[in-house]
Amino acid sequence: FFQDETTFAFSEKINEIVVGDSLIKTVYKRGKSLHAAIPNHFYEVILEAPLLVKRIDKNVVEQPTYASSAKSFRYVETKAYFSLAGNDLQKISLTKENAQRFFAENWEAVEAFAKKNTISFKTETGWRQLANYTRTTSSK
Repeated sequence: FFQDETTFAFSEKINEIVVGDSLIKTVYKRGKSLHAAIPNHFYEVILEAPLLVKRIDKNVVEQPTYASSAKSFRYVETKAYFSLAGNDLQKISLTKENAQRFFAENWEAVEAFAKKNTISFKTETGWRQLANYTRTTSSK
């Protein structure tokens, strides 16, 4: 909000936002620019091929206060990861089984890299490291 309480929103013409520099960057894309079946929200792109995106929703919830009539509120952030299955966006969890499906082309090399570098299949950081590894090995 500005002083005159004007609210601004992204134009429908904006399909991509890049935050960072050439070494470390975060890419957000509008759903329709990723695939026609994806809802038109902004998603953080973790992997492009196969597609893995993250959606963060923030909601305000009432927090109970004991021995007080005043209400307090807090923000709750919910992260969800999605992949494209056919023409549907499917919610997934970050697990070794899903990593094996995503990196099926060179799973043995990815698994060896993860083991050598103690990379967790249950964290977003681990998945990003595996994605960077597959990008660098496939470009050689």
